[in-house]
Amino acid sequence: MTTHFMFSFDKNYVVRALDTYDSLHPTPYPVSFWFLCLDEDSKTMIEKMHLPDAQCITLEEINNQALMRTRPARTNTEFAMSSKSCFMSFLLTSGRVKDGNALILTDVDIHFFPGTWGYIESMHHAKENAIFMTPHNFPLKKQWLIQEVGYYNGGFIYFRINEDTKTCIHRYAKEAAEWTYLWHDYENFRHSDQMYMDYWRTLYSGFYEVTHKGVNVGTWNIENYKVTQDANGDLFIDEYPLICYHYHGLRLYFDRRGNIRPYPICVYNDKIYDVYVKSLQKAHEKLLSVDPTWKYSIGKKP
Repeated sequence: MTTHFMFSFDKNYVVRALDTYDSLHPTPYPVSFWFLCLDEDSKTMIEKMHLPDAQCITLEEINNQALMRTRPARTNTEFAMSSKSCFMSFLLTSGRVKDGNALILTDVDIHFFPGTWGYIESMHHAKENAIFMTPHNFPLKKQWLIQEVGYYNGGFIYFRINEDTKTCIHRYAKEAAEWTYLWHDYENFRHSDQMYMDYWRTLYSGFYEVTHKGVNVGTWNIENYKVTQDANGDLFIDEYPLICYHYHGLRLYFDRRGNIRPYPICVYNDKIYDVYVKSLQKAHEKLLSVDPTWKYSIGKKP
């Protein structure tokens, strides 16, 4: 089985995409990383990095006219959301990802922690399952958000490619191209590209709802859990090792010394966010070593 990861991002998320890529290394075996670069600056920079096992794809190569027609009417964020499923569909139809392979969609504001590859291996071995998704697991006081943004979170999804998952991905791409906006269509139960996923558990065989508390933890549910750190520095979410954390909504700036800092209001746990900020700093320094003029991704000090 070949394992494929896919990212979609523009120049403002290059440093985060590089961090996500780096956090998955070293890999236990060859892995393919597919980057959909939404602008020329992101493509140019990634290609200058010469990242092993990584390949850049452009919107022109995808040539999805239904997607491109949406660009004038959507914000950059909405268009990026729309592009993810269309990119997966392209990887399938172009033969880059084949039947029996694993295709993993991950947002580029996710950082992976030690133990990730052991967990991915457990998904590889769960042959009866073909789609792995994480629920939002909102706290009780925030359950109303299910009606607003959906039961499942779309930041990290594992697909084992077969006829059913191909049908799922192609349908998802069509839906996302037709309607992906950051407002709520209550009549049709839609919000961004995410609420389409709430139907998958009844539409497709092999659907599995991830119960591991350490997978795709995020700002929306971290208050549910006790975060601890062992003597080796490994982080735990309750009794589960932290596999990946979704740093949704994190705003960053450079301090006077040029170091990356998070806005304090965006920090939900000091230990988890400290790991990420230090890793982003390393990623940013890598970018500067290739292009000292690189100026995107991080804001100025407020």
